[in-house]
Amino acid sequence: MKLRTLILVVILGLTPLSALAASEAQLKQFADSYRKVLEAKDEKALHAFLYTKDADPEAVDFYKEMMTMGLDKPIKSIEVRELTTEDRKDIAELTDMQSKPIKYNVEPVAKLEIDRSAGTSKRTDRVFLAEHGGKIVIPVPGKAK
Repeated sequence: MKLRTLILVVILGLTPLSALAASEAQLKQFADSYRKVLEAKDEKALHAFLYTKDADPEAVDFYKEMMTMGLDKPIKSIEVRELTTEDRKDIAELTDMQSKPIKYNVEPVAKLEIDRSAGTSKRTDRVFLAEHGGKIVIPVPGKAK
């Protein structure tokens, strides 16, 4: 048993970290696809970006509602950004409306920022992105175990 564990640790140690995370090309392609769906105001396609396995049903409803709010507002820019220390803290301290701990079922690897500022009105939406099964998704949190 110890030999298997050692072999696994060595193999993982030799695997480049970039192979374990979403590639820049995948993230850019996701942002481009997300922009097209937003511009088309296609709610069903927007909801298809969500990763909802083991997600809290109330969180799923909230995410769907938030995604479709402001569809009438123009998109100034959509950019993928690296997670900041503050983002990682937000992810680790995630709670629901009753202040119960919840967590993402797939770990976020980046964030998508959508700037919908117009005139004096400033609005930037943010969603975390994760990689699951070779695909970029928007993870929806579920109950912490």
